Amino acid sequence: NYKLKLYGNGFNATDAEQTNSILDYQGVFSPEQVIDEINGSFGLIWNGNALTECSGDFGKYLLYNNPHKTSLYLLCGLPVIVWKKAAIAKFIEKEQIGITLNSLDELDTVLANLDSKNYATMVSNVEKVKVKVSSGYYLSQAINKVVALV
Repeated sequence: NYKLKLYGNGFNATDAEQTNSILDYQGVFSPEQVIDEINGSFGLIWNGNALTECSGDFGKYLLYNNPHKTSLYLLCGLPVIVWKKAAIAKFIEKEQIGITLNSLDELDTVLANLDSKNYATMVSNVEKVKVKVSSGYYLSQAINKVVALV
């Protein structure tokens, strides 16, 4: 039993108002406000209309990029839930900062089996990665790799 908190535009708020909806629309916030407004237990990084995969052009894009939502949720101190085929999935698993799924159909079972110790480990690891994200560590690493190639 969980609620999906939705932020941003492009969403019909009345969809969240339906009886038994798992959606909880939070509204739109400026870039300066959003980090202070997002709260919850996880950040979901999933694109497309399918539960079984990230579909469409944006879903395919996840195969190749690091979505800005990853950094956003990590800066909010939230572990993330991401598609197992996403480019960022291996990093999430390696750093133990979230959950990777083949399908959102797995989410209920995975969350039901997640104990407080493992969740606390994820949150602790998120805090370590958060420091690196906010300091530009990963950007510096990427720039250094590019410079080394030329």
